[in-house]
Amino acid sequence: MDCTIKTNENFAIFGQEYTNRGCGGGWHSEAWRFQQNHGIILARDYPYNSHITKTEGHCAHDETKVVGKVARTGGTTETSIDNIKSTLEKGPLTVAMNCMNDGFWYYSSGILTVDECPAGLDHLIVLVGYSDGSKPEP
Repeated sequence: MDCTIKTNENFAIFGQEYTNRGCGGGWHSEAWRFQQNHGIILARDYPYNSHITKTEGHCAHDETKVVGKVARTGGTTETSIDNIKSTLEKGPLTVAMNCMNDGFWYYSSGILTVDECPAGLDHLIVLVGYSDGSKPEP
C-alpha cells in the first residue's frame, strides 16, 4: 500500500505513478502493477502496520529482498464457485468486498454466511487457494 500511493516521493523513487490513496482507497490493479514492475517482498521483510497505525507509512521497498514478480494479471467477472476455483488454479485472485457488518467483525473460523450484504466496497482480500474441506491423504 505504501508504495502505490500517489505521492511525489514515490514518483521520485520509481519514476512512474501509482494512483492509490492508501487508507483513503485505491484499486487492486495498481498493487498488482507495482508487483509486476518492482517485485514482491515477504511480509516478514516488509510487515503491514497500517492496521495498527491507522495510516500509511513511507515506501520501504527493498529490491534486494524481492522474492518474485507478478508475470501477468487478469481477472474474471464470473462469480460462480466453479469459475473461482478455476481462476485460483492459475494463480491468486483479489476479491473486493464490503466488510461493514457483524458477520465480518466477529468472524473467527469456518464458512461465513451473512443475511444482508451492505452496498459499497471497502476491503480487498487475496485468495491463494481453496479446500473442499476433506482431509488430504497421508
